[in-house]
Amino acid sequence: MEWAAGQAHDMQLARVAGAQAEIGMGFAGLHRLLVPFLGGLPGLPGPQRQALESAFGLAAGPAPDRFLVGLAALTLLTDAAAARPVLCLVDDAQWLDQVSVEMLGFIARRLYADRVGMLFTVREGEGQAGALAGLPELVLGGLPEEAASELVAASAGAPVDGRVSAQIVSEVAGTLWR
Repeated sequence: MEWAAGQAHDMQLARVAGAQAEIGMGFAGLHRLLVPFLGGLPGLPGPQRQALESAFGLAAGPAPDRFLVGLAALTLLTDAAAARPVLCLVDDAQWLDQVSVEMLGFIARRLYADRVGMLFTVREGEGQAGALAGLPELVLGGLPEEAASELVAASAGAPVDGRVSAQIVSEVAGTLWR
C-alpha cells in the first residue's frame, strides 16, 4: 500500500484501514474514506445526497437505501476524479464494517473509464471480504523462512538471535512486510 501511495504522484489519495473496533458500526469505513470528498455533497442528485447524508448521520431520515448510498459514493469519487484522478487505498478490508465493504465492492465493480482506482488488502481466509468477490486479485503469500529471517535482521538493524528470529517468523507465518 505504501508503494502504491508513493507511485500516485498526481492523484488524490483516499485511504482507510479497517479497525476491529468499528466492525459493528455501519458505514464507518465508507465515511472515513469519503471524508475528503464530502464537499461534493451539494452536487449530488437529491435522492443520492439524502441517502448518503442519512447513512453518515448528517441529516435525519429513514434508513438509507444501500443502492443509493453506493451510487452517491461512486458519484462523489468520479466527480472528484474529473479534476484529478483518485486512488482509494483500503487496507485490512476484512476489519471494515460489512456494509462499507459491500459499498466499496459495489463501487469497484462500476468503475470503467473513470479516473478512479481502488486497491484493497484482505487477509486470507477472512469472511468480511466476500463482498469483494469477482474483482481482479493478486494473492501474495508469505516469505520463505530464510528471507523472513533476513528481513527481521534488516528491520532490527543488527543481528537477531536465531531463536528470536524463528519465533517472530513463526508467529507471523512468513507475512512480514517492509
